[in-house]
Amino acid sequence: MDINNSETKRKFGVIGNPISHSLSPYMQNAAFKHYNLDCSYERILIPSEKDLELFLLKAKRSYTGLNVTLPYKGSVIKYLDSIEESARLASSVNVISIDSSGSLNGFSTDGYGMEMALRLNFNSEPQKEKYLFLGCGGAANSCIVHLLCRGARDIAIANRTLSKADELIKHLHNTFPEAKLSAFSLYDINSMKKLLKNNYLLIQSTSLGLKDEDELPLQEELITYNLRIFDMIYKDTRFQKYAREKGCRCIGGIDMLLYQGTKAFEIWTGLKAPVEIMKKALLEKRISIL
Repeated sequence: MDINNSETKRKFGVIGNPISHSLSPYMQNAAFKHYNLDCSYERILIPSEKDLELFLLKAKRSYTGLNVTLPYKGSVIKYLDSIEESARLASSVNVISIDSSGSLNGFSTDGYGMEMALRLNFNSEPQKEKYLFLGCGGAANSCIVHLLCRGARDIAIANRTLSKADELIKHLHNTFPEAKLSAFSLYDINSMKKLLKNNYLLIQSTSLGLKDEDELPLQEELITYNLRIFDMIYKDTRFQKYAREKGCRCIGGIDMLLYQGTKAFEIWTGLKAPVEIMKKALLEKRISIL
C-alpha cells in the first residue's frame, strides 16, 4: 500500500479487552510522525465477540490497519478475507491489514517479535535452543510456529488444560514431523524440573501477571538460580521480580512488543520501521507508568 498517496487521514488501532494498558499507540504514532504521515493509532475496547464482528464491518470502511490482542487473536480469524500461512498454522492473528477494497488480511508478527527479543537478551538462535512454554494461548501458538519455521526442533508445552496442549502438539506434528514436541500439565512438577535442569529456555506466555493479585505462573520450587526466563508480559510483574531475586536471568516482554510492532508497521505502510524512534517512545512511556 502506498500510504503516502492517501488523500485522507489513515486510522490504525489495537483492539482487545482489556486495552487501556496497551503501549502500542506511543510507538506507532512516533513512527508515523517520523515519516510525516497523516495517520493516527488508538486503543479500541471491544467488549464482546458480537462487538468484534460489528466493529470489523465498520473497520473495512474506516481503518487501514489493526493490531489484535487478548482475547481475540483466535476468534478474529473467521472474519478475515485472507490469512498468511504461519498465522493459519498457529490459529492466531495479531495484525490486520485492510486494503482499498475493504478486505481484511491477517498476519502474525508475535513470533518475529519474540525471536528478536530472545536474540537480543539471551543471544539465542532457534536452531540451537530448547524451549519450555508455559501456556498455549494465541501468542504462544504464534511463537511456537514461528520458532519451528525458523529451525527449532525441541519445544515442550506446559498448560493447565493438558488436552489443549496435546491437541496443539498433534496439529504441529503434521507440519513439523521431525521436531521433538511434548506436552504436559502445568502441575507436573517433576517433568518441568527435569527440563529446566537441562537448560530449557522458559517462556512465560500466560496472562498471569497482568493483574497485581495474580498468582505466580510457576511453582516457587521450580524458580531456581540461573534459570533463563522470558516473560511475554511487558510490565515488571511480581513473577519477574521474584525470579530475579532467586538469581534467574528474567526478561520482560518489552522488546517483543517493540519488534512485533515494527513488523506490523512495515506490513501496513511498506516503509522500513524506524526501530530506534519506536523504541525510545515505548521506553519513555513505560518508565513513566512504572
